[in-house]
Amino acid sequence: MQEDGKRALGYRLRGYIFFGSVGPLTERLKESLAGPRRLQCLLLDFSAVTGFDFSAVSSLSRFLRLASEKGISVVLSGASPRLMSAMERNLPASAFSELISEANLDCALERCEDIIVSAWNEKAAVRDDRRTALLAKVADGLERHLDQQVRLELLIEELGNWLVPCDYSAGDAMATNSPSEGIEILADGLATARDVDGKRLRQFGAGDVILGNAGLGMPRASVIAEGPCRTVVLSPTAQRVLEAQDSKLALKLYRYLVSTHFGLSCDHASQAT
Repeated sequence: MQEDGKRALGYRLRGYIFFGSVGPLTERLKESLAGPRRLQCLLLDFSAVTGFDFSAVSSLSRFLRLASEKGISVVLSGASPRLMSAMERNLPASAFSELISEANLDCALERCEDIIVSAWNEKAAVRDDRRTALLAKVADGLERHLDQQVRLELLIEELGNWLVPCDYSAGDAMATNSPSEGIEILADGLATARDVDGKRLRQFGAGDVILGNAGLGMPRASVIAEGPCRTVVLSPTAQRVLEAQDSKLALKLYRYLVSTHFGLSCDHASQAT
């Protein structure tokens, strides 16, 4: 909020404003709009202005029109009815209607404060909305991950002796690198698929089906354990026997593999199998 206070800028004008003096003034005002920090509010205090000529009003009005186009709120303090009338003649109706005129400097400062606070509140609301959306997305992802973990644990329990457990230490390569070597599922830990140059292709977490050369489309790709990992492997022989002796359990396994590998729902996985 303290940083947002710097998004307001004020100028106190004095004396008679004429063609010779308004040039440097408007150039300085334009420089304030081009600064690194986007202005939200600009205060011009005319309380000490004794008069003005037509060219000064015309030049100042062009600047006010530019500020309006940039979405900057302009607050005028102590502007005389004659000055306001001259500005109305020189500004488009839309730009003039956006000018905020206050009788004195105190009221003008309060109006600037209101503008800054309102803008800050709007940004805070946007941040809160984004934070809520992010938390919802994270929660949804976590829920899916936990659901996948539960499904995996139940599936491993059902498959029982059909599976062969494998344990790896950090830096070890996973055993299965092609479908002919069986189906390997990461039960615990993290693993990373890398090409021959060590470039990371994909990271695997608990519940993911390990893909080696064939699945990654890289003839010399390998999947390396990032730390202690435990996998379960269904060998090709065990897979064929399982399909013959317990087709329902085999189908349940394939549904899990399709849903986790291809990101399909259980219904879609059922149709795919």
